[in-house]
Amino acid sequence: MIETADLRPHSAAAPEDQLYLLVIHGQASTVFPLGRDGSVTIGRAPTSDITVDDPSVSRQHATVTTEDGRARVLDLNSHNGVRLNGRRIAGWQPLHGGDAITLGNATLVFHRGVQPHVRETAGNAGQTPVNPGEPSSCRLQIGDRWVLVADPLTKANYDLLRRLAQSDMSVLIHGETGVGKENAARAVHYWSARRTRPFLALNCSTLTETLAESVLFGHAKGAFTDAKAARPGLFESASGGTIFLDEVGELPLVLQPKLLRVLEENSVVRIGESAEIKVDVRIVAATNRNLDEHVEAGRFRKDLLFRLNAGKVTLAPLRDRRRELPLLARAFLAEECAKLGCAPFEFSDAAMDALGSHPWPGNVRELINAMKFAAVAASPGPVVDVCHLPQDISGVAHEPPLHMARPAGARAFRPLRAEIQELERTRMTEALEAAGGVQAHAAHLIGMPVRTFMSKVKLYKLGRPR
Repeated sequence: MIETADLRPHSAAAPEDQLYLLVIHGQASTVFPLGRDGSVTIGRAPTSDITVDDPSVSRQHATVTTEDGRARVLDLNSHNGVRLNGRRIAGWQPLHGGDAITLGNATLVFHRGVQPHVRETAGNAGQTPVNPGEPSSCRLQIGDRWVLVADPLTKANYDLLRRLAQSDMSVLIHGETGVGKENAARAVHYWSARRTRPFLALNCSTLTETLAESVLFGHAKGAFTDAKAARPGLFESASGGTIFLDEVGELPLVLQPKLLRVLEENSVVRIGESAEIKVDVRIVAATNRNLDEHVEAGRFRKDLLFRLNAGKVTLAPLRDRRRELPLLARAFLAEECAKLGCAPFEFSDAAMDALGSHPWPGNVRELINAMKFAAVAASPGPVVDVCHLPQDISGVAHEPPLHMARPAGARAFRPLRAEIQELERTRMTEALEAAGGVQAHAAHLIGMPVRTFMSKVKLYKLGRPR
């Protein structure tokens, strides 16, 4: 695994900012420094300033120029095009810190700030492979997991988590379902002095009141029916380490004073016993609820919220982290392809547009599931099209079954809706070019109601005509 670059937020206008590109291709990543004035070419040709040896990359694919610290990118009429934060570009496009530039199977992340410290090794002039042991790429290793960090919102959150990890204060992580709250909790543990001790997780919404008390605090032999032996709770088992209380807002109200006592006294009392047992545990909690509203409604103790909320971190939903979306999609798809024994698939333009348009109510968890589906649906590859995405993303019904056998040599059909959408997009683009970009005139040329035409211009993300 490769770790993450400098996570501190930087002002785009800071004159001391250094500019660089993080080049990610396959399992490798390199850092390419940029001058405040100049130009670099990216492509498959050995004469390119940044060489990416991959058939999906054109010989002269793109160029990045800088002028007085401002950067922009241009597609050099490449075969597969250039995508900026998941959307295909036309003409010069400005670059901002954290922007992801996709060229075929390669991704370049533009950064401004303090350039990561890297090892000097042989290679293309100006390119330096990332040292996997130093914080220098956009993949952040957290134990046996990784988190992709490319959006400024995510960088700021993980920078804060790294700082909070150095203390023993409780941390409360807010975020929607599937946004990665457990990864954030593990980061706090992994970056702390407790990293060699246990990390134990409990979903508070899955336990009854009696069971939750036993699981958290333990019980004595005979404390209740079926308590045939004494058993330590999570706080004893995790002593010296970290307990992650997921969905802490669902913790039964009757148990909240006991949890507060653990936070204040660093001790627990097993069910059926009276002796206190000293524990040394850090608590990281998470919720997708508004706990202030729970307090007002009498469902959560205000004093407990104050103790848990010593360090508060709010994780942004995936729909607000569009720069990370194409990177995450490719990374998860590559993992699923590897499980199937296939080389990584590529996304069609229409498929990437569909991913970019989806609101992702299930966040990263939903994206992982979508990529599992796409890898199987598109097998044996090599391209994932709209029809290979789940129906709630593509709008395409998956019938007949994906693996229905067909006679050898028989034609492979695409879903009719996908072909109609492709034809509609093509005709609308042609009409816009013929009408000089005037949408009302273009709609009249192909006999489509103007309001329908305008809504589909947004749906298909049709740019200005050439």
